[in-house]
Amino acid sequence: MHAIKPFVVMDGHIYFVDRYAAPQSIHLHRVLRVLVEETSRYQHIQIFETEKHGRVLVLDGFPQISESDGWLYTEAMVLPALLAHPNPARVLILGGGDGAAFSFVTRDKRVKSVTLVDLDMRVVELTQEHIPSLWENVRENYGGPARYCYEDALEFLKKMEPPYDIIISDITDPNESESAAHLLGPDFFVGITARLAPEGILAMQSGEKSPGTKTAHDGFLALVAKHFAHRRTGSVHIPWFSADWSFTCARNCYPLPDFTDPSAMKTRLDAHPHLASKLRGLTTPEKLSALFANAD
Repeated sequence: MHAIKPFVVMDGHIYFVDRYAAPQSIHLHRVLRVLVEETSRYQHIQIFETEKHGRVLVLDGFPQISESDGWLYTEAMVLPALLAHPNPARVLILGGGDGAAFSFVTRDKRVKSVTLVDLDMRVVELTQEHIPSLWENVRENYGGPARYCYEDALEFLKKMEPPYDIIISDITDPNESESAAHLLGPDFFVGITARLAPEGILAMQSGEKSPGTKTAHDGFLALVAKHFAHRRTGSVHIPWFSADWSFTCARNCYPLPDFTDPSAMKTRLDAHPHLASKLRGLTTPEKLSALFANAD
């Protein structure tokens, strides 16, 4: 487990110290109220309220998601796969214990069942209690089967499960958590390809894409390229991370749509008004296409 960096006090105010990009840069976020400070079996969990980003989740000292822009991260990761798949009935989410991806996919009326696999039950419990907005659609509108599996994602992928139409990988970066260090390697991608249906799509967060900090991102894409015939990668700036973050779609059966074509994206968004009407970030075909403007 990483050493947990304490809050600092400056000018009578408490600040969270984000050292993700240290020593190149360190970012301070003013804290209004600490809601959770807990060490589970697997990691140190913090939930606090910030002045700029609302309530946020921090694991082992690293920012995970915020109320202010978690929807943008989630839309960028999940929406392209939902638009590209003809019938995403069965969805598997690896990681994602904050509930945001779960909540988003259940907006799609074609989704009939969702399985969430996260190692740490406490992340699920604590975000449901303290950041309920991340779970909003699951609580209010989803009536389909939902399964929660609290176990190692790699071990879950070894099980003989029925195939999934979409697998979402929202695993914590290996450099952020010892509990995830063994994931996102060749065995992980072999397991994903084995569990995907013939037209199945992998949707994953693929690391920071800011200049000079692409090591994890490049490693992710190299592994994806080895296991998938077709992939498309986009990126967007996430203010809570103080960084540009990348997201990748991949599948083997046939090429993915040209996400850079606004007219093609308009056709797909128009076909799924139940998704388009709820978007907060990628609200137009042009914004969705801009996500993929600088591929890889």
